[in-house]
Amino acid sequence: MNVLSINSGSSSIKFAYFKYIEKTTQIIAHKNINDINSINKIKKNYNYNQNRYSFENDMEIESELPILLSLNRLYDGEIEEIGTSFSSYYYEHVDGKESGKINFKNHHDALFFIINKLIYKHKNINKNEKIDIVAHRFVHGGNVFIKPLIIKPLAILHKNNTHRTKKNSISDPISVSWNSLNNKELTRNIARSAQKLQNTEASEANDNNELYSNFPDLEKLARLNELAPLHNPSNLLGLETTIKLIPEAAEVCIFDTSFHSTIPDHASIYPLPLEYYKKYNIKKYGFHGISYTFISNILKFSGYKFKKMILCHLGNGASIAAVKNGKSVDTSMGYTPLEGLMMGTRTGDIDPSLSFILKNKLKLSEEELYNIYNKKSGLLGISQKTYDVKELLKNSDYNSKLAIKMFCYRIIKYIGAYSASLNGIDALIFSGGIGENSSFIRQEICNNLSFLGIKLNRAKNNGVTEIFSSKSKLQTLSIESSIVKISSGKITVLAVKTDEELMMAENALKILKVK
Repeated sequence: MNVLSINSGSSSIKFAYFKYIEKTTQIIAHKNINDINSINKIKKNYNYNQNRYSFENDMEIESELPILLSLNRLYDGEIEEIGTSFSSYYYEHVDGKESGKINFKNHHDALFFIINKLIYKHKNINKNEKIDIVAHRFVHGGNVFIKPLIIKPLAILHKNNTHRTKKNSISDPISVSWNSLNNKELTRNIARSAQKLQNTEASEANDNNELYSNFPDLEKLARLNELAPLHNPSNLLGLETTIKLIPEAAEVCIFDTSFHSTIPDHASIYPLPLEYYKKYNIKKYGFHGISYTFISNILKFSGYKFKKMILCHLGNGASIAAVKNGKSVDTSMGYTPLEGLMMGTRTGDIDPSLSFILKNKLKLSEEELYNIYNKKSGLLGISQKTYDVKELLKNSDYNSKLAIKMFCYRIIKYIGAYSASLNGIDALIFSGGIGENSSFIRQEICNNLSFLGIKLNRAKNNGVTEIFSSKSKLQTLSIESSIVKISSGKITVLAVKTDEELMMAENALKILKVK
């Protein structure tokens, strides 16, 4: 059973392709689960015939660990700057690494490229390989979708896995020959193949009417586009595209907002007239939930039993979550991903009156103002150079230093606030591209948290990146190289290498009840 995880952003797509070793169990029998060596022993001594982990005189406990450990990553990659002349791709697979620059006009073109590369490159290795399940990240599920959504179940997969219809087939000479072409030829063939698909659809159906008729949940998903206009439309386009290009695959949607559905009313409802919440569901939804779910699970599997912790997902999009007894009780992002921390290009928290003031002073349309808040602000807006933290840390000019100082300061404020709302914390967790890779940012933040009992071990903090990069992604999950304790004070501080694509694949298998 093979799973393709599609993690679409507003102008990028991260993807990973997994082989699932079937017939694993969800029972682990071991008392000393907090010892990483014990976990490795469990993994090595798994008995498929008994369909359980068995250690003499040890207690059985339920866990999802075997599913995560049984997903072997075969491909991992990303396409960036989609829709611009700077678009490029990078991925690694069992034969090595590949990268290049191609003008991907939209997410459809990018997915067409990914799927053809995956199917035909991998079939050269194993003729029996195919994509059985596609898992899609959806940023916003609103109040409608709290759990993963099955768009196309495995039942359809089993009925159609012996053939593909001519209409939907991607097995054509254009596709098969891509591996030997240069980038200019690849660009032309993407456009030709995409146009061919569009022309076929136009002659047999009016736009997506037929698709939406066959899969009515697509209409419900489309209604959520206004809640996350930078992300959900791309997520939906990715889903529509893979339904057409891989008709035999099951399709599952995983929602970032699901993790935060446990936030209580007093923390999620805005102090607006209450009828806006009752009528329009205007409240805090929170995001990065797939990442937070992975972090929570891997900590649990490693034996950490924190009752009160703060999770920091710091990347180009950044948020913080307060977690109590494994459940989200507050988070920095809100009705949309614009609220909260200062981010790569987003403002985060600002005075709402500025919207009216700037609109009048600059004679802006609503769309232009929204674009400023989402794409021209944050680290980019302050530094006036870049949103890339690695580059900003190399710069010595005032604006670059100011951007970094503001970024850290706002994170510190949220950690302080959530520590108060939780009435103290047991652990602080850093994750995401910046949280995992910048020892300077982690140190700068923790230097101002000594009042909580937080103190970093400088050597361990500086060694995180080396540990995270020591194991290739093209294997099963390695717990020992995914969690690094970097503290020497009374409060535990960890850096955790998150894996949204792996969590999506696990969620899809679980909701489809694959064993």
